Amino acid sequence: MSKKQSDNEFEISREQEEEMENAVLSLDDEERVILEQHLNAADNLEEFLALAMVGPCPRCGSTRVADGEDAPGIEDITIGMCLDCDYLWCLDCGEQSQPGVECPHHGVCAACNEGSGEDEDEDDDRQEFCLRPVWECPTILRWRAERKNERRE
Repeated sequence: MSKKQSDNEFEISREQEEEMENAVLSLDDEERVILEQHLNAADNLEEFLALAMVGPCPRCGSTRVADGEDAPGIEDITIGMCLDCDYLWCLDCGEQSQPGVECPHHGVCAACNEGSGEDEDEDDDRQEFCLRPVWECPTILRWRAERKNERRE
């Protein structure tokens, strides 16, 4: 199956199409609604991928977003960038970000012993951080709630 995207042509094999269908079928209803919203908001494949991987801007809600991987001065795929209001944010935890400054959640992770392998055998290679997704970590969620409360005061 051949699809046309702007001036660039790309091919999708039947196997790839089936893999994509299976991936979509594995989503729950809420995730499918979000995916459909991204598809409807995007004018092209590049915009859809940015929305799917980055999400809308947390400040202004714009769907004109990108990750910072190829952005001069940022060059970090974990930073989201709004192309309308220039807002930068950490794609891992959602906190506002600044070019060249490591997100503070990394310090929270480094200080946390949960999931770090502390109980593992001394000879085992230990991970610096746990493998729990940041957005599911109770320690990070508490930290974010505390930061939000501090900003309100």
